[in-house]
Amino acid sequence: MLQPFVKLQQPFIDKLVELKKYYLVAQSYARNDDHFSDTKKQGILLSDYDDEGLAKIHLNAVSHDKYACILDLRKAAHYKKLQAMMLGDQYELFWCIVKSAAALKKKLDAGYKGKIRNWIEKNTHWDIKASESVLTQFEVRFGELFLILKWRTQKASLKFEEIERT
Repeated sequence: MLQPFVKLQQPFIDKLVELKKYYLVAQSYARNDDHFSDTKKQGILLSDYDDEGLAKIHLNAVSHDKYACILDLRKAAHYKKLQAMMLGDQYELFWCIVKSAAALKKKLDAGYKGKIRNWIEKNTHWDIKASESVLTQFEVRFGELFLILKWRTQKASLKFEEIERT
């Protein structure tokens, strides 16, 4: 399972405060599973916003999630809770920022090319010639990783987990 996001660290929180991105939307994150580890931590993905209204829209989109909430970094109680979660051994926190777009694209091209081809054949009517290529890019929407496929004037958008299941 591909895990593209960075682990949250204190310097990142400091930078968010500096940039006035005070609102963090928390939600469950299953891509943190380390199958070789004896200890299991609950994965939490944090998405940052400088606008409370946008944070509320995101929260509404993930309201079914039992870990869904908005943390306001200006509130001492929220800041302390975040610190406790980072330092404790119950949670593993990730920031909704892709480590490296180039590395992610390289992994996608190397490990998922066949799965992408299968998905296209099964779910589209695209008649792609051998000399043509499909452009791929990632997009994050409300903490979900989406794969965007472009061929000629056609475009398909799907949750990346669909490709992983193919």
